[in-house]
Amino acid sequence: MPSSLDSRFSNVYEPIFLFIKKESKYNYYLSLDRLRLPANNFANNKNPEDIIGFEVEDSLFKSSKIKGQVFKILKDPENNIFVEVIWENGKRTVEILQNFDKESQTPVELICPGCGKVIKYDSDINNHNKCKGFPIPVLPPKPDVNMSTELKTSVLFPYNDYRLIRTGKHNYKGKFQFSPDNRGASPGARKSLFGEYLVRQRRYKIFQPIIAEYLGFWRRRKGATIKEIDNLLGYKDTAGHWFRKDFGSWGRGGSIPLPGDWFKLKDILKFDDIYDRWVTETHLVLQTVKPHPKGKNPGDVWNIKLQPSSEAHFATFPEELVRRCIEAGCPDGGVVLDPFAGSGTVGKVACDLKRDAILIELVPEYLTIIKKRCPNVKEIIYVVE
Repeated sequence: MPSSLDSRFSNVYEPIFLFIKKESKYNYYLSLDRLRLPANNFANNKNPEDIIGFEVEDSLFKSSKIKGQVFKILKDPENNIFVEVIWENGKRTVEILQNFDKESQTPVELICPGCGKVIKYDSDINNHNKCKGFPIPVLPPKPDVNMSTELKTSVLFPYNDYRLIRTGKHNYKGKFQFSPDNRGASPGARKSLFGEYLVRQRRYKIFQPIIAEYLGFWRRRKGATIKEIDNLLGYKDTAGHWFRKDFGSWGRGGSIPLPGDWFKLKDILKFDDIYDRWVTETHLVLQTVKPHPKGKNPGDVWNIKLQPSSEAHFATFPEELVRRCIEAGCPDGGVVLDPFAGSGTVGKVACDLKRDAILIELVPEYLTIIKKRCPNVKEIIYVVE
């Protein structure tokens, strides 16, 4: 609004508050992917052949990391890429290489055997507490390296020579060259200092609460205590974290067994194999400075143009504002609640986005506007004091 202030800046923004019912990392829905913005300042033009000789780190060891080196690149008829790695202990393995333009871990949907519905997000788990059976992950077919052929590269790689390591490191000459403690704030500085390399990681995104519930079921069935499991595996205060559901990026106590520990645990508890691939399958991920495959985080400042309305209501807000909030906080098939419906903007946008909505409004005159803007009203309930 126009302002006559001359002693301070006028307010040209309004705050949006996002609330959750319970403080829990995996208990509520928030989708950044629907709102991500194109990343214009980075470009990824690397080909699989370019990583020959790159350093490889295996981060899935309990005690310490083991390093290796890319020796050979292979490709199958389905365009899956494989990497032959020579490890510092002399072993050679063939690993799946994750597509450079995709996320580091592949999303997975699960089918609930009790009700047949799909579990797509962490927040969906709460809707199946009373269902029988454990959800079954829907995984892609496992690539067959025997169907692959070697890709020729322009890099000469000495046979059986582990000493040649291509890391992409180079001398840093940016603005943090005289303040090395601050170089972590610069993607370019991190790339100069640490170069590009590959890391062996889990291939799929895993819903840890499901794994914890599954392992807990088999532990109770076997009658084994957590201390007994620790002793059998040679650990102290480690196994207990596998049975806790408080998992997330907030530093909580739940964790997922490493692939090696998973099969050792399977020998102890004698559980079935429905989660073996989901938990233990790995691939190599390129560590470099690159944009998020789905775009950048939109941040917490949104520039949205005002939107005029011809209706007899003086507090309408832009439909774009509502769209962003609904797409971020309401999953497909969810229900939007607006306790102050006004002219029905929230209901209209929810309808456009194929969501149901419940609108509450005290002023009877606004009902005509709502019905006009939301033509597919299913039911109107009048509450009289």
